[in-house]
Amino acid sequence: MLGPSEDAQFFMCRKGFYSINLSAIVDADQSFRWISVKFPGSVSRQQGVFRESRIHQEFMSGQKTGILLADSGYRAENFILKPILRENRTPAEERFTTAQCRDRAIVERASGSLKKQFSSLHSELRYSPQRCGKIIVAACALGNLAIILKEEEFPDDPDDPVDGVESDEDDALYEEPDTAAGVSLQQRIIISLFCNVT
Repeated sequence: MLGPSEDAQFFMCRKGFYSINLSAIVDADQSFRWISVKFPGSVSRQQGVFRESRIHQEFMSGQKTGILLADSGYRAENFILKPILRENRTPAEERFTTAQCRDRAIVERASGSLKKQFSSLHSELRYSPQRCGKIIVAACALGNLAIILKEEEFPDDPDDPVDGVESDEDDALYEEPDTAAGVSLQQRIIISLFCNVT
């Protein structure tokens, strides 16, 4: 993206180029169910972006229900499950974390698929931040339409390596304390689904 004429430093990400922070909720089909493109690239904490969103408030108030899988940069809440990264995990916690990370990787696959479909998202968009945000929203909508229409996925281009999405290790630097309700949800799921597994 082109550096904006005002507040350009806020759009400079830690990798050294201008960017917009894309936060997303993705379903099991890799459809984008919620996205935010309103924060500049210098905002690297996804938890903060999500907490400022209307959808977070809807989950908090009970208007929206369900469970979201998040990386370790988020705190566990009564609707957010995150991996357990501490060293002394029990076997059940290890199984939970393996399953949680495997299923959460859908977000990375959805992002990678979107970049394959719309290769301009993987390079520099030569527009203002506002227009770049609109382009990203349109790409997500068209990507969702392609899923609904069961379009074939685009093949990988060996000459166009896809950047990785920020890793758990990056987010762990900003880890916030989990809520009691989040820890309770995590433990109930571990006990009901991951204990006594043979």
